[in-house]
Amino acid sequence: MDYTEYRSRNNFAMASLVLGICSLLFFCTIYLPLPLGALGCLFVILSRRRGRSLSGTAVAGLITSLLGMLAGLVMFVFVIVSTFTLLQPEHRDQLDSLFEQTYGMDFEEYLKMFYGEDFDIEFLDSFYNGDFQ
Repeated sequence: MDYTEYRSRNNFAMASLVLGICSLLFFCTIYLPLPLGALGCLFVILSRRRGRSLSGTAVAGLITSLLGMLAGLVMFVFVIVSTFTLLQPEHRDQLDSLFEQTYGMDFEEYLKMFYGEDFDIEFLDSFYNGDFQ
């Protein structure tokens, strides 16, 4: 490889592709795909400096970064919605059976173990009934 071939490489485009792939791989972690995808998009913008056009690597980096950010956002919304749905009093039986299978105790016992014996489960019920003060 000679010097001119080395100079024609676009390291920012390659970095955006690597970050885009990482954001796709780590979308289940909820927190990693958004910053990784944003950095990938930033590196695509930086790869266009000095009047260069977008290379195929930069386009692939942009696509994978955007897809990773979208998948991470969808996973984040899913976790938030399912958490608030399962904590509602009418779904408490499902939550108790899920905690029984996972931890061997129901949700109230788990919260008392985690927060101490003075934790009152009625606090969550009053929150969802609108009696929260």
